[in-house]
Amino acid sequence: MSEPLSRLKPPDVSSVKASSEEDAAYTYPTAAPGEKREWVIVDYDPSKMPGGEVFLPGLWKRMHDDGTFGMFFHEGPDMSFVQFGALLTRTDARIQLVIGHDAEGNAKEHAGLLILDHILHNDVVKRAVGNFLFFKEYWHRHDSMALGHAVLDHWFGVMQFDVIAGITPRANRAAISFIKRLGFQIIGDVPNFTMFDEKPCASATSFMTRAMWAAKAGK
Repeated sequence: MSEPLSRLKPPDVSSVKASSEEDAAYTYPTAAPGEKREWVIVDYDPSKMPGGEVFLPGLWKRMHDDGTFGMFFHEGPDMSFVQFGALLTRTDARIQLVIGHDAEGNAKEHAGLLILDHILHNDVVKRAVGNFLFFKEYWHRHDSMALGHAVLDHWFGVMQFDVIAGITPRANRAAISFIKRLGFQIIGDVPNFTMFDEKPCASATSFMTRAMWAAKAGK
């Protein structure tokens, strides 16, 4: 991705410091109603992405501002910024960003965060556990499902996984509804397997195969 990450964060970088301005409202760059975006999945690598040193604090604050931090990191909503940075640079997972490009191919929007872990990718098995988050302003947007489709196209079409599994807090009903709409098959619940809103919670286990996605997407 040629565009610096600093273009995809709140414009006021100084807001991450302790000041009276820290709680100010932010305006994130979004598409106009009906404007088409090409959603591109890119690996997060701050060492190769210009602007990364200011992008991470912006991401931290954005996820806290819209309440998605505790939903995504539901087992560790009280983690520190240092722990957050370490999690996004771990080498045993693939951290990815969902970026919206305009008609000219310019990166304009950062819509979500993806984490692929428990990866096994060889000649026998190609699998991962997928985790994705879209910022709250995208939940009911005209192209919200296009975000999920772009993610699955990338995981199955570009990365060539055969199966993606999911483990979702049963109490997160919006997430359960979304993965069902995408075509994930719910296998069942594991009782008291995780926590959500700091309470014990069952985990809904789900999966999608490359063949299932091809049938769903008509490919």
